[in-house]
Amino acid sequence: MTVDIALVQLALVFLPGIVWASVHRRFGARTEVSNFDFLLQIFVFGVIAYAVSFVAYATLGASHPLSAALDDVAEATSVVLPPVDVLISVAIAAGLGVAFLYVENYKLLTRLLQGIRATRTFGDEDVWDFTFNSALPNFEYAQIRDFERRLTFSGWVLTYSASGETRELVLERAQVHDFEGKLLYDMPYIYLSRPVEDVHVEFPYRDASQTQES
Repeated sequence: MTVDIALVQLALVFLPGIVWASVHRRFGARTEVSNFDFLLQIFVFGVIAYAVSFVAYATLGASHPLSAALDDVAEATSVVLPPVDVLISVAIAAGLGVAFLYVENYKLLTRLLQGIRATRTFGDEDVWDFTFNSALPNFEYAQIRDFERRLTFSGWVLTYSASGETRELVLERAQVHDFEGKLLYDMPYIYLSRPVEDVHVEFPYRDASQTQES
């Protein structure tokens, strides 16, 4: 497949970058990504993906098919672009995108910095997102109080909304009590939606160490 060098340069950056940035935008971004930021991510992620692919080829003792084009870019007018090598770079970008989701969603970099006491902050997201994304069992069981109706909804957190004007929770094995503690009914699942300024969440779960200390 013979293409113009300008198209090769676009493919180098944008094809793997689009894959990675799309994965991040769909599953990792906590806020709406602007078009400018999305284009910037496409460029940066594409460069990283191809840098990794060049390292992978070098580690295997092979020459990347596009290295000659990059070395000779001033004189080249067309190059042969093997589809399999483009697909390899796209696959690398997809893998890096998934790995980046783990780092981002599980706050691995933040936890590392906290572990070495380099920071006490938890990142750019708000406390709502940080709390429900925590791996601690203390935050897996929650109680949401409705003071207007004097009801308490309790259950295991199945899923939650990202940060926004409305906070949403789905509770599994849910129970509804009145403020006197009387069980009104239970349901396998309950969906709750509250304005951001009207959310009161409690976490009554205690692990063994906390129980002994108290």
